[in-house]
Amino acid sequence: MSNEFLFHPLLSPWFICLGAIALLCGLLWLEWKRPAKFLYARLFATTLLVIALACVLIQPHTRKEITTDGLVLLTANYDEAQADSLRKSDHALRFVKTPDAKPFANAATLTLHQLQREKNIRIVVGDGLPEYFIEDYNPSYRYLKSKTPIGIIAWNQSEIFRVNRKETISGKINIKKSTQLILSGPGGGEDSVTVSGNGVHPFYFSISPKQEGRFVYSIRVKDKNTTEVYPVPVEVKAVELLRILIVQRFPSAEMRYLKNFLITQGHRVAIRSQLSKNNFSYEYNGINTLKTERLTGSLLESFDVVITSSETLLELAPTEINALTAAVESGLGLIKLIDSSEKKNHSSLALAIQENAKDTVRLKLNNSTEVISVAPLIVKEPVETITSANGRILSGFVEKGFGKSGFQFLQETYQLVLKGKQDHYTELWSPLLERVARSKNRSHKISIKNSFPIYPNEPIDVDVISAGNQLPRLTFNQVVIPLREDVVVDDFRHGKVWADTSGWHSLAIEGDSISKNFYVAPIDSWASLRATHLRTANQHRSSNSSAATDYATTREEQPIPPLFFFLLFLVAAGFLWLATKL
Repeated sequence: MSNEFLFHPLLSPWFICLGAIALLCGLLWLEWKRPAKFLYARLFATTLLVIALACVLIQPHTRKEITTDGLVLLTANYDEAQADSLRKSDHALRFVKTPDAKPFANAATLTLHQLQREKNIRIVVGDGLPEYFIEDYNPSYRYLKSKTPIGIIAWNQSEIFRVNRKETISGKINIKKSTQLILSGPGGGEDSVTVSGNGVHPFYFSISPKQEGRFVYSIRVKDKNTTEVYPVPVEVKAVELLRILIVQRFPSAEMRYLKNFLITQGHRVAIRSQLSKNNFSYEYNGINTLKTERLTGSLLESFDVVITSSETLLELAPTEINALTAAVESGLGLIKLIDSSEKKNHSSLALAIQENAKDTVRLKLNNSTEVISVAPLIVKEPVETITSANGRILSGFVEKGFGKSGFQFLQETYQLVLKGKQDHYTELWSPLLERVARSKNRSHKISIKNSFPIYPNEPIDVDVISAGNQLPRLTFNQVVIPLREDVVVDDFRHGKVWADTSGWHSLAIEGDSISKNFYVAPIDSWASLRATHLRTANQHRSSNSSAATDYATTREEQPIPPLFFFLLFLVAAGFLWLATKL
């Protein structure tokens, strides 16, 4: 075992040393000239006084080599019984802890910056290491998770809310006693729910924003003795108005109610109904009369979405199918109401399906369950899911070139409107329309990889996708952020930013209207949700790596306590004062 000294000065070492020498020379000169007893003792005490003062600023540490079987890192909310058991099982394990973890016998406290120099982390106990530390440092360790935290442990909300549209926020909470959750917005209370019984419980809130903007709602979690408040970021935008073409073989109740819904939402709609082989009827709302006897490329370019059924699609002329396929591959969105005719469709727009005996499904909408008719079919190819129930995909889409081919298996959804459940109907159709519709021509797309909550002074991973070989200039708080191009994907770049304050922040691309808003939560909020995310990330890391078992030597740093130098300063100063009295 060998020891060495090192320093972590608060100021420049040269400044401290030169200042200490100057101060020492001045004080020694004064003591030499002072007519008092114990001259040499006073000179020695003066030297000790200056050294003690300098050591407080220069912060000396000792570093020694020790033999160890590895490092045990104790993080927030670790189980003391687990730590004691590890120490008893292997006395050669070295224990350290993070600053937010409670004390443990002979465990040194290391910051994340100091942990980056450790190469032998063997076991992590508690909530675990932050995701950004795991990705950058890439350690391999065994993970012993903490107990499930009390509070909100799961949270799911839309990234963007729409004006006057009722949407659902869901989550899970772990409680020990009956608890009330109250969601409040700028206008006061929005919704509330009460959960009872020890354990984990799901909860749901309904929210219907009235105006555009960025807001911070709040959730109050109240039990018999305590109240916690969680900030909830809500960004609200107006409904994007679409140009929609409905192509149907003959008028149906489902299409009629869907048309009325689209018009109510403010979309511009054109409808072509085939009354006979060469006889069509047309309806227009917000669109000038169009020549729609035949679907052509120029006609389809003027629409964002085409809605039709499998049966109608099968009856289209080959030239129309070709035009529709080309339009979808060029960016158009297509939504098909699926029926048994889909099995006869052999075009590239066909969906791979398989028969299923069940023709109804129990679907949870806005915290209530509805029984809805569904085509007795299931999808048999990879798709992007929008609506599902019990593992059965009910609506979604497949990417086709630059566009999307969407589908809806649910039948007779208009029954929800007849029951007065317009919100449920909206929940079924609006996400499908918005996800499938033709994408707006934008040069860049900004996305943030971090999960909610994001805290101040933590790295935020940003991805930027560019079109047309453009070089984006990403700005954050009017500062240009350097971007690193992906080594595999062209026009795909990565960057990092740090937000130093909580609240709303925005990323933007210079010379483009595109921007990305995100919310940074106060450091003391959403602790239980953050702990749950850490547990998941550390479990994933642990399950995909094996902990090392053989370690020879490692170096451990220990600060010399500043209290020692302070006491030395007091003793030296006290002697100098007393020497003049003797």
